[in-house]
Amino acid sequence: MDTIIFIAQVWGFSLVAICLSLLISPARAQKLYKFMEGEEMEFFHGIGHFVIGLVMVLNYNVWDASWKTIITALGWLLVISGIAYMFAPKNAGHMIAKLKKNDWVSLFYVAGVLLGCLLLYFSFTA
Repeated sequence: MDTIIFIAQVWGFSLVAICLSLLISPARAQKLYKFMEGEEMEFFHGIGHFVIGLVMVLNYNVWDASWKTIITALGWLLVISGIAYMFAPKNAGHMIAKLKKNDWVSLFYVAGVLLGCLLLYFSFTA
């Protein structure tokens, strides 16, 4: 199996499952945001983002005009957000605080489900 197909399937299934669970249970999402508060947790969160993003970028870092660029972009977003969480946790924490207060955050979950479905489609039809 191609590395890009594997990564797309992992992302696809993960996005669909996680976003659907948070969409179905908004109370769980609020508890998750509360759990992520605090500099220590944000730093730990940043380490996770950075490591996972770095693994993705080191395995696949191709910018072309295909759907595979989505995987590269997601990897770089994780690397950048991981660095932000590690070096500027207060600024990253403000993002979490804003998410907790917004009623339209469920649109992010719907977008995550759609992106996951798109990645699954491309990965299984490639």
